[in-house]
Amino acid sequence: MNRTWKLIVALSVASFLWCVLVGLLFWFLPSGGESFASISAFGPAPLIVPVVLAAIGAWAAYRRHRLLLVVVTAVITLYAFITGFSIGLAYLPAVAALVAASIVALSASGGPSRAGAG
Repeated sequence: MNRTWKLIVALSVASFLWCVLVGLLFWFLPSGGESFASISAFGPAPLIVPVVLAAIGAWAAYRRHRLLLVVVTAVITLYAFITGFSIGLAYLPAVAALVAASIVALSASGGPSRAGAG
């Protein structure tokens, strides 16, 4: 694995770790005197979605699936935008890391994307 892809993987893993950290903080720390569990009508799902998306992004980066990495980046960016007035702002560093990873992946040389590889 060359240096460029190591950077892409590192950014993607950092995004995943950030999502895990934010999810744990939101779940366990009270906000305005109430826990997230008592506020959320969807339970932990709003906190699990970005973690799963970032995990898929990290996997895509590790496997050099550029197209999947870009798609996951677009979806998590949309998720952060839609949830921006509640929890979405906390995920902006993770989004920024995935956007940077996607940009580097798209500009990286070294052959075609492995989108069809298994």
